[in-house]
Amino acid sequence: MLTYGDIKVEKPKLRIIDDVTFQAAQVRRNRNREMASRNRTKGRYLMASHLRCVCGRAMCGRKKQNGRYEYYYCAGVSLPRHLQDCHEPNTRADAIEGQIWDWLSGLLTEPATLTTALERLATRALDDLAPAPDRLVAVINETQRIERRIPVWVNQYADAGRTELDALRGEVRRAEERLTALATERADLERQIAQAAVTPAQLQDSTALAAQLREYIPNADYDAKRYVLDRLGIRCRLRRTEAGDVWADVTANLPGQVASTALQISLPATPGRCCDSRPAPRTPGGRSG
Repeated sequence: MLTYGDIKVEKPKLRIIDDVTFQAAQVRRNRNREMASRNRTKGRYLMASHLRCVCGRAMCGRKKQNGRYEYYYCAGVSLPRHLQDCHEPNTRADAIEGQIWDWLSGLLTEPATLTTALERLATRALDDLAPAPDRLVAVINETQRIERRIPVWVNQYADAGRTELDALRGEVRRAEERLTALATERADLERQIAQAAVTPAQLQDSTALAAQLREYIPNADYDAKRYVLDRLGIRCRLRRTEAGDVWADVTANLPGQVASTALQISLPATPGRCCDSRPAPRTPGGRSG
């Protein structure tokens, strides 16, 4: 697709890669941009490039009260005033960083905790896919019925008249199209079910990675913590509930030789514990102070 402003033109013949590869490349490019050191604010903020606001924008670190306190604020406050649409409060850096690091430390230093988390992940994923196994059985059964029926129609070609022959060929054509659709659906269902289960190989990969990172946990300084967060691809997104409480949804990616495993947890980040009650102040130039 060629894009110029709001004009988009489809040019499939100019495509050199498939859509899946293109989308994966866009995700990697955006992630590299987020993680680039030039995008980090001055200071040593543990969650820089890993934390997103309720509105979805990145959050940046800043100091207040002559450097006594550190906060994360939504990058949206740097927009011109008429474009600002996020009014979320600042988030206390020490509080949210501490909670996330405590969670990671528990996962990496206690093998039993990691195993339990992976087992819960597999159980939850399979519960979410509860209809998938039943649907897979139905797809397989329908496929087998159609495959048995097609030879019967084909064998009737020789004795069929012109009208009947056209009708039989139409039935075969529709059956073959249905088989193609069923094959696509079957492959998708099998992929979902396979990804939901945590295999022994994935458990072994995750345990091995935890063992490698475990040495960085005791007395970890800023650089050691950043290394662990970057290695696990930590992503945190703040979420506000209907009751007004703020939660931090954290995802840790455990890459392995077989497949990656994503562990998730929600941590409280409510005002008074992790959040300031006021948005970041603005300077006359349009940027946060």
